[in-house]
Amino acid sequence: MRLLRGSAVMVAAAALVAAGAGVSGASGAPSGPPSITQLSLGRPLIGANGGASAIRLQVSRGSTCWFTAPANVQVDRSHRGCAGGRDWTVVRLGRATSTATATFQLTGWVRSANGMTVQRSVELAQAGLTPIVPSVAATLTVGVPVAEQLGGAGGHAPYSARVVGGSLPPGLSMAASGALSGTPTSVGTFSATVAVADSSQPQGVTADVVLVFVVAAPPVTVTSTSLPAAAQGTAYSATLTASGGNAPYTWAVTGGALPSGLTLAPTGLLSGTPLTSGTFTVTVQATTAGTPAVTATQQLTLTVAAATLQVTSSQFANASTGSAFSYTLSATGGTYPYTWSVTSGTLPPGLTLLPAGTITGTPTTLGTYPVVLSVHDSSAPQQTTTSNLTIYVTNGTLSITTPATLSPAATQGSLYTFPLSATGGTAPYFWQISSGTPPPGMGLQNNGLLTGTPTATGTYNFTVEVYDSASPVHTATEAITLTVN
Repeated sequence: MRLLRGSAVMVAAAALVAAGAGVSGASGAPSGPPSITQLSLGRPLIGANGGASAIRLQVSRGSTCWFTAPANVQVDRSHRGCAGGRDWTVVRLGRATSTATATFQLTGWVRSANGMTVQRSVELAQAGLTPIVPSVAATLTVGVPVAEQLGGAGGHAPYSARVVGGSLPPGLSMAASGALSGTPTSVGTFSATVAVADSSQPQGVTADVVLVFVVAAPPVTVTSTSLPAAAQGTAYSATLTASGGNAPYTWAVTGGALPSGLTLAPTGLLSGTPLTSGTFTVTVQATTAGTPAVTATQQLTLTVAAATLQVTSSQFANASTGSAFSYTLSATGGTYPYTWSVTSGTLPPGLTLLPAGTITGTPTTLGTYPVVLSVHDSSAPQQTTTSNLTIYVTNGTLSITTPATLSPAATQGSLYTFPLSATGGTAPYFWQISSGTPPPGMGLQNNGLLTGTPTATGTYNFTVEVYDSASPVHTATEAITLTVN
């Protein structure tokens, strides 16, 4: 038995009913038991729309032949008898009404003149009414072309299709051949009833199928999968990128944290000056424009290298014997906190360097003390740098000890000499008049000696300045008054 492919419509089975009538054979028929030498169907398989098939029966020693079949199988009884040792007739089936293939048993009977009977059966099959099952992608994407073919199983190809209800997604169309094509332009859910028919004759088999299309917004993907390295204290800029969906995209950080000093703009620009070093993991999100919005996320890692460690302390003020001294060293770059130490040289007696970078104490000995200071940061690997500094220990603060009013007074026409004096700082000292004018005929030597022969009487006011030999130089000034009688 051959079955049509696909699901079938089953014709309601009926009980086998004897049909047909026996006819006496001609006189003088051969005696003995009859036999059936052939029983066959011209069309053992009839389509869902019905049709006819011839039954051929060949016998030996038969005098009467007939057929039995189910009641709903029409048997043409106009041809009967066993003349010439064969008989044939025609059976007909109407249009199938169920979905399964039906099989009908047809039986040929032969009786001899002496009353002996034999039988033989053959099966006639009819394809059911096969529903057409289209195959088409149910989920579509805006902007992605569609090329699908609606077809079916069973019946007779080729198939045709047409929309009889609802609507296809905007941008799609269906040809009479069932070809669905186009590019969806709108997001949403769309329902269309499609009538699909086969090519059976005289009347095709038709099935209505409801197709539901879900058109989604195009997907978006963050294409930035890594970030260029940054350096602490150095301006940084990187632009994030994405593809798919509807641009422009809106960007945001949805997980983790950027290093202090960096920000992510909605345009996707990551910029700023990182203030801290280390490795930072953040999750960024790109959101498409339009409705509905589609998002995509990506986890990114940013490595911020520590800035180059540098000592920023310059030469500081001199220390003075017997006076408390404190100075805090400074550095930039690297990773705070820093640790300081003396690499070579010796600090002035009485002074110590704390690990945090403060030189403190009370110096006890005059002199010049060059030292090499090292600073270590806390990064891994650790950065180290050095700086050459010199500490000067003087006799305290430079100051002028000469009285503001010189005594004794000078006398017009007589030589006058007065040595100015100072203390502190680093000798030798150097003197000059910074403002005003001494009496006519007098001047100030650079060793501090005010001398000369005044040529006019009066009271004279002028300012003297002294500077020492330290580096950097220290200075002191004082207003002086000298009377000439």
